Amino acid sequence: MTEDRIVTAEVVRNDPEIIDLVEVANRNLEQAGYTDHGFGHTEVVAKRAKSLMLKLGKDLRRAELTEIAALLHDIGNTVNRYHHAMLGALLAKPILMRLGMPFHEIHEVIAAIGNHHEGEGDP
Repeated sequence: MTEDRIVTAEVVRNDPEIIDLVEVANRNLEQAGYTDHGFGHTEVVAKRAKSLMLKLGKDLRRAELTEIAALLHDIGNTVNRYHHAMLGALLAKPILMRLGMPFHEIHEVIAAIGNHHEGEGDP
C-alpha cells in the first residue's frame, strides 16, 4: 500500500491504464453500435458533473472526486455493457489504490461509478 496522496483529475486523465480502459470500452461499444463513449464523452460528463457540484455549493475536493468518478464511469464497458456501472467500480478501486488515493475517497468515487445508471443501482 502506498502512502495516501491527493489524486487529481489530471492524474487520472494521464494514467496509461485508465487511458487504455477508456479506449477499449469505447471500441467495444462502437462495435456494438453505440455512440461515442471515449474521451469526448467522459470529458463532457466530467466537466458538467464538476460544474454542477460547485453550483450546489460543494467544496473543491468533493467536486474533483465527482469529476474523477465521471472520468471513470464507463470503464466497465471493457468487460461488457450489462452491469457496466458495477464492473467499472470494481475496476476503478485497485487503480485508485495504486495511485495512492485514500480509502474514504476511493469509496466515494466507486459508489458514484457503481450507481451512475438508472435501473442498475439505487443512488
